[in-house]
Order: sequence, then structure tokens, then C-alpha cells
Amino acid sequence: MVLNKNGKGSTEGKVGSTGHRLETRFQPIFSVLECDLAGHEALVRPVDTSGKPVRPMDFLSALANGDLTRMDRCLRRKHLARFTALDEGDGMLCLNVHPIAAKGDEGAAEDLLEALGERGFPASRLCLEVLEDDATDHETLSLAIRTWRGLGFKVAMDDFGVRHSSTDRVTQFGVDFVKLDRSLLSGVARGEQPLSRLSAMIRRLQDAGMAVIIEGVEEAIEAYYAIEAGADFLQGYFLGAPLDGLGVDPVVGKLVCEMKRRSLGLPR
Repeated sequence: MVLNKNGKGSTEGKVGSTGHRLETRFQPIFSVLECDLAGHEALVRPVDTSGKPVRPMDFLSALANGDLTRMDRCLRRKHLARFTALDEGDGMLCLNVHPIAAKGDEGAAEDLLEALGERGFPASRLCLEVLEDDATDHETLSLAIRTWRGLGFKVAMDDFGVRHSSTDRVTQFGVDFVKLDRSLLSGVARGEQPLSRLSAMIRRLQDAGMAVIIEGVEEAIEAYYAIEAGADFLQGYFLGAPLDGLGVDPVVGKLVCEMKRRSLGLPR
């Protein structure tokens, strides 16, 4: 993938002088309310010249700011191209926006809207994820979020529950979804935090008009606690690892639905 000055480039191949190969993977997001697949998050998986996987943040952090914002744009185009090649439904596609790009790439939204038009993909099915932990410039990020939503995109605040997290703060951003960091769920599963505390946090966010996605659901017991806590959506390896394909294991889907029925006290 060789980038031009606008952040556009081939969706296949290697990246500039680094020689990295960038692969797209999709992880399912499951709706607890609908007991069905709700969408997917697109993730990048860099591979170095020796074929060894590289952590995405390590790869991106090595780029200069200008290269990073162009790469950020190009990755969204790449993910969108792959998703539309596989997609046969009406589920949501979640794309990440790097914090630096979110606060410094003024033309990113228009570029993405152009890419959607080229693919015939509706803006209403797209969700942009931004890191809450790095949202230090409140006004600039708020403007970016208003712009995205004004174009019809949904917006999710990622990794809520880490460092700068505040229900009042995230409410001011006016996002559609809040993705809870996995540490909040794993603390409950290990018995280190009461389920009631997680439930109360989820209720506050929902009362403020945001849907809650719990990330890092790795085991059945964590799915159970997430459902008991009132999460709207689940994401994690229990539902499915990031793969070059779409969908969720129907057996796992049925198990989650059974957990939901039991949580509501409904008959099997």
C-alpha cells in the first residue's frame, strides 16, 4: 500500500519504505437485545517483512503525524473496501479513528463520505470509534464528533473506564455508543469489583441516551456478567476472534440468547 498526499492508495500490498503488509480483520459485535449479530469492528493487523505480526499501535506510533493521518484515512478506505466485498446484510461497520487524526485531520470526514459514495455504502451503517482516553482537547474533538454525526455517521467512545473516564464528560460529546474497557468486566468476573457497580455505570450511560458495548468478552462467564449488568452489545473472543470474514458462530449466538432469557426469567 503506497500512500499519496490525500491518504488514498491501493488496498493491497506493502506500506511505503517500511515494507509492512497490512491485513484487515473483522470482529463481530453481538446485540443482546436482538439476540443477533449487530455488526463488526474492522481491525488492522500489520505484518513485518519477516512475516511477524506487529502490534497495531506500535506500527502507527512509529509514523510521523502527517504520515499517520494519511495512513488513518487509507486504513478506513481499505477496511471499507474489504467489508463491502464480503457484506450481504445490513449490519454496522465500526472503523477506528486515531486520536491525532480525530483532532487534526479536518478533511477526513469528507474523504470517508466520498469513499462511501464510491462503494454505495450508507453513512447510517458506519460507526466511527475514537479513544476516550486520549480525548484531551475537548473542543476540537467535540467539533469532529458533531461533524461526523452531521454527515450521518454514528460515533462510539472507545475504552471508557480508563484514566480520564467520566460519565459527564462522555455525555457532553454526544456519542451514540460507549465501549467499556475490558478491565471493568474482568474485575467483576474475578470477584474484585461488585456487579452492582458495573450495572450502575451502564444505567447512567443508558439514561444519558448512549448504548453500551462491553469489549473483551473472552469467556462464557464474562458474557453472563455483561448481560446481567445490562450491556446492550457484546464484543470479544468469546463471540469471535478477528478474522478475514464476517459472522458469528451460531452456537455461541444461541448460548448468549439463552443467557439473556435466563437473565429476564423467561422460560427456555
